Amino acid sequence: MKKTLFLTVLIFFLTLTISNAQENESSKSGIKSFSLLVKDYDETINFYTKKLGFDLVTDQKYGENMRWVSLKAPNSEIQITLGKASNEDQIYVGKQMGENYPIFVLTVKDVQKTYEIYISKGVNFIDKPTKKPWGIGAVLEDLYGNKIYLQTE
Repeated sequence: MKKTLFLTVLIFFLTLTISNAQENESSKSGIKSFSLLVKDYDETINFYTKKLGFDLVTDQKYGENMRWVSLKAPNSEIQITLGKASNEDQIYVGKQMGENYPIFVLTVKDVQKTYEIYISKGVNFIDKPTKKPWGIGAVLEDLYGNKIYLQTE
């Protein structure tokens, strides 16, 4: 009887623990992607892949005049999903974060080396790599003027 009761209680607690673990696992959240308004899919793909070294994750026709395009930086799981701006949204391209804030932070092992590589590829920088309290960083612009903060890992 004691053995049966013990096994019943043990199974109950194991079931409860597994159930709680599954519940906690399913309630975790994270950022998978964010959207970036663009004027042209192909010129944006070219800039991010050829100049910044991003990977093209998805490029599929989506609907009549749309494409589902996503990119990601090497060693990153977060994707940038491109959205072609409508005529009325063209004014927001390059200004999604206003004038002063970067659209994202790109971490690299060596900012100075990456800066030199990007400069040689024609990437426009607003400032040169500078030591800050949080590390070495520099601000660059994408093809539409969105600011990207380049920072050491």
